[in-house]
Amino acid sequence: MIDFSVAIHSYNREEFIVETVESVLNQTVAPQEVIVVDDGSSDNTEAVLEPYSDRIVYKKIANVGCGTSRKVAVEYCQNKWIACNDDDDIWLPTHLESLSNTIESFPKAEYVFSNHTQFGDRAIANYDHFATAPSGWWESVSQCVDMDNILLTEDAFLDFLTFNPSFPSAWAFTKQAYFKAGGIDDKYSRMNSEDSDFTRRILLAAQGACTSQKTVKLRRHGKNMSDNFVANLKGKALILEDIVAKGIVPDRYLSRTVATINQSKIQAFRHLYWQGDHRESVSYAKESNIKLSIKDRLRMMNARFQKT
Repeated sequence: MIDFSVAIHSYNREEFIVETVESVLNQTVAPQEVIVVDDGSSDNTEAVLEPYSDRIVYKKIANVGCGTSRKVAVEYCQNKWIACNDDDDIWLPTHLESLSNTIESFPKAEYVFSNHTQFGDRAIANYDHFATAPSGWWESVSQCVDMDNILLTEDAFLDFLTFNPSFPSAWAFTKQAYFKAGGIDDKYSRMNSEDSDFTRRILLAAQGACTSQKTVKLRRHGKNMSDNFVANLKGKALILEDIVAKGIVPDRYLSRTVATINQSKIQAFRHLYWQGDHRESVSYAKESNIKLSIKDRLRMMNARFQKT
């Protein structure tokens, strides 16, 4: 089995963090170290974690946001393999064991993740994230299948433009792959979809694999950053634009990537328009230089009229 470090970042989650930490500590494959970075919490996070001080490393920092606090936790880890968990999610007891099996099935993989379900007052009953992929998506992205384990194709980056099966609480990667991909970018720390930037870059830098087993439970509640659909679309477009600007997207991926950027902007514009946010829809269309269809141009004209 694989020796894992675990990186957890937290901000004002005293009501959830203990359950998260206990789920990490109670794995069938025990983690070798557990790092909890407290992102300047003003609640009782430190106090509720005190009973675990002999089993975790607790580090409190000034508030820097979700992405950067995750970065601090990851870069504090010492083992070759690093698994992440958010402060409100729960690992099932076999999570690390399942990831170990995936790594052993595909030894060249340096970025792995599992499937997940949901729980909480806003959860979808019996949710299976992998099952929400578009028709034919898994057939396209799968290079090899070994029981529940899937080796991703070399061109997985392209498939992830249309669907992202990987969430931070289900990630694990080697430290070498993390730095090869450029690590977590502070620029997106407080932005919706901030984690997708790292996902896309590590797919360009390392071999990916996953397990279809649902080993993580994502808590769905009113404070989830990922719940803002329009903000996620805007974030996706911005992140892809930045990756293209950095010159790390291979030429053979550029046309699909640019098309996805424009489609994400159009979807954001349309949802703002349909929500009645006419001033914001016009502003976003102007600042993001969207290529609009005839129907969208008519929407733009109507939005301009409505906002005056």
